[in-house]
Amino acid sequence: AILEKNKIQWTNKKVIEVVSNRNGTLKELVFDDKTTQQVNHIYLKPKTTYQIQWGVALGCKQDEQKRHLITDEFMQTSEKGIYAVGDISSQSMGQIVWSINSGMMAGVAINRDLVNASFVNQ
Repeated sequence: AILEKNKIQWTNKKVIEVVSNRNGTLKELVFDDKTTQQVNHIYLKPKTTYQIQWGVALGCKQDEQKRHLITDEFMQTSEKGIYAVGDISSQSMGQIVWSINSGMMAGVAINRDLVNASFVNQ
């Protein structure tokens, strides 16, 4: 209803080809039933899945939606020594910059753990 109010057409048809003009602007969509539709813009809602199965197999806890591994602020999972960074972390903000930062935070935590372990073992 909101889309219709804003004069935005939508479809659930499967798009098999996006056709552009020579200058790269959108021209039309070709659907799997061979029909076409002229377009100037397209909006997509892709389904995103995160590959967390290894972490789960190692015993790491998942969030309620079973999309992310639960992590603390240093990307430590529920299993000692296992870290999850980027989009698979429950801390994820879905941004590349955040993903890079999460890797740095995990690196800091891993370094801290290794330093602490060497002091304890001597």
